[in-house]
Amino acid sequence: MRDEKNNPKCPQCRGKSQKRGRRRGKVRFQCNDCGKWFQINRGKKIDSKLLTRLHLEGLSFRSLAEQFNISVGSAYNYVQDELKKLPHCADVTRDYCQKFSGILEVDGKYLKVKTYQRKIPVIYGVDYTTHDIPHFILSKAENYQTGKKFFSSLNLMGYPLQAVVSDDNPNLYETAKYAFPRVTTQLCHLHYLRNIRYSLDLNENLQHREFIRDLRTLFFY
Repeated sequence: MRDEKNNPKCPQCRGKSQKRGRRRGKVRFQCNDCGKWFQINRGKKIDSKLLTRLHLEGLSFRSLAEQFNISVGSAYNYVQDELKKLPHCADVTRDYCQKFSGILEVDGKYLKVKTYQRKIPVIYGVDYTTHDIPHFILSKAENYQTGKKFFSSLNLMGYPLQAVVSDDNPNLYETAKYAFPRVTTQLCHLHYLRNIRYSLDLNENLQHREFIRDLRTLFFY
């Protein structure tokens, strides 16, 4: 029995076979008589949900492939199939989240994305009291169309937007007003202080330094 497991009979001529390594994570054999190649672990069941959970916890596709004895491409496909079953973040927000404050801090972060030569921005909003991210979009630029799409989607999901806090990007203010005509817009206090610092000569004027120090104390403490 052990010899048949290690060197199974050829399915074509029933001759003896020899183990010939692996291909795409599967053990391969070659018949000594007719030369046919075959494998015996074709029906190995993979827990794709477990693969996805481990990947979301930080394991790379290569590590998953080694752990589950499959190819890197197979590990990627298993995870992608499970991720496609997950609901969109906008649907989760609309169906399950009802405790938002309506005060949204909107910002953008540039990320490196495959097939793009330059980094592209992801626009996201953070609810002021819950610290949740009710919505985000990945776009090619922080322009008017991107802001319009972001706030229009936010409106469709039922977010109770009352105020937007962001940097001094006018596109965000205009598109927020487009989707929520009664919304209040406010400049982020970090950018507010930064703009004041740029307009004052802090290297030469010590009094301005004290003024900025007092402002920082007022804003942060």
